Amino acid sequence: MKLKDRIETFGHKYGFENIDNYTERRRKNGVVGWRVSDWEFVDNMHNTIYNDHDFGYDGDLLKRLNKMWKKYHIKEDDD
Repeated sequence: MKLKDRIETFGHKYGFENIDNYTERRRKNGVVGWRVSDWEFVDNMHNTIYNDHDFGYDGDLLKRLNKMWKKYHIKEDDD
């Protein structure tokens, strides 16, 4: 929840278009045809865990979540 809130706060301050995509698929012409934003991924992960479904963590996922945590940090003096 904290990471999801942090991404939302970042989006409100800097624009939701500046939130990265966790994953995306491009068409042959290079246009993004399908995407899952960082916020959508974290929300889906939270809902999966909250609803008592199994969710597997591995080292790569934890590293990626850590990078997200750092990326969406808003400095106090940045206001």
